[in-house]
Amino acid sequence: MITEHRYSVKSVRAIKLLYFLLYVGMAAWSTQFYAFLERDRALTGVQIGLIAAVQQINNLIVLPIWGMICDRYGKRKIFLILLAVAALLIEGFLYTGSFGFYLGFIVLFTSLYNPLAALVDTFALEKNNQPVVHSSYGEMRLWASFGWALSSFGTGFLIKQLGLSFGVIFPITTIFFIFAWIVSFISISKKHEVKTSKSPSFRTLFELLSNNRKLLLFFSFCFVYYIFNAPILNMINIYYSEICAKYYPGFSEIDLNARIGFIVGIAFAIQSFCELPFMLYANKIVTRFGTKNVIFFTLFIAAFRMVLYGLSSNPWISVAVGALHGVTLGLFWAAAIGYVHSLVPVDQCSTGQMLFNTFLALGTCLGNLITGTMKDTISLQYGMQINAGLIILLLICGMWGSRYCKLKGKL
Repeated sequence: MITEHRYSVKSVRAIKLLYFLLYVGMAAWSTQFYAFLERDRALTGVQIGLIAAVQQINNLIVLPIWGMICDRYGKRKIFLILLAVAALLIEGFLYTGSFGFYLGFIVLFTSLYNPLAALVDTFALEKNNQPVVHSSYGEMRLWASFGWALSSFGTGFLIKQLGLSFGVIFPITTIFFIFAWIVSFISISKKHEVKTSKSPSFRTLFELLSNNRKLLLFFSFCFVYYIFNAPILNMINIYYSEICAKYYPGFSEIDLNARIGFIVGIAFAIQSFCELPFMLYANKIVTRFGTKNVIFFTLFIAAFRMVLYGLSSNPWISVAVGALHGVTLGLFWAAAIGYVHSLVPVDQCSTGQMLFNTFLALGTCLGNLITGTMKDTISLQYGMQINAGLIILLLICGMWGSRYCKLKGKL
């Protein structure tokens, strides 16, 4: 028993380190990627919106398939393969190509990259369910937020202080992905993996969703939410680029790029640091108030956050507003992902998490298309205010629907 406990402690530490290294790499490229496309490659808002949309839409097929493959053949093996290929493939973004090149390359890259976060979440959730482990999912996942915060600030700092181009984000990502691969290879064990006998097929996905009404309704609700929530996710750096250009009208192109990179880095760092306490205490908060109430609360705060973004014309005020990210993403994610894990069979946990990410990706995809159009027409500031109202409408519908289904005994 003592040996088992020591092994579990080491494996929990390994998962925390893996979260940290992986998210340092993820943040290095993703927090500055759309600024890279806009400032270094001169793409328009609609083109960036299309790339951001495609980045998510390929998940409709890719993520569920990878989830079923992992449940069938082993999560550790597939994770190591995907991480190794992604670490090398990301360097392809440094090629100076047309809009068509980046659109096609993002499909190839994200088809291998996007499953990584969900797989690490699955490792953590499985470890959380082992009786000898005294560490919650949130306590492990907060190291991802810490890594994201550190990397966001550090990358922005390098771009501003050293005058580096946005292209530096890709080699940084490769280095930390290699470190993450080494930790995974040495420390992540397949000892407690539960494999399914179900073959990867769309019939397996259909059966999982059709036989679980709660799961399907929850996925649908989150899908709609992420359509409206898209402006404060992937494309928030474009929002900062927009208001910085207005706030610093006399800056040269080089100085403005450096300022934008620095502010975006600070913004993402603050957002991630503010996730830490909510990740740490997420389990207690959900236990105290209930999953449904916690998720409804996060939607209300997301709408409030968007209103503040829409009213702000000072990028530093907007950076402070980003402190609400701890609630709108950190607390929402911890509550939602735990709820999904509780609804799916133990031998289909990877499939369940991939499906959840697929619904979110589809919502984000549609939201990114709308966001890119808003940038080129009414501006993201006005778009934020419109989406805030739509989130409040969704919240009202969700609360009414939840109460109605409870009264009818359907949930």
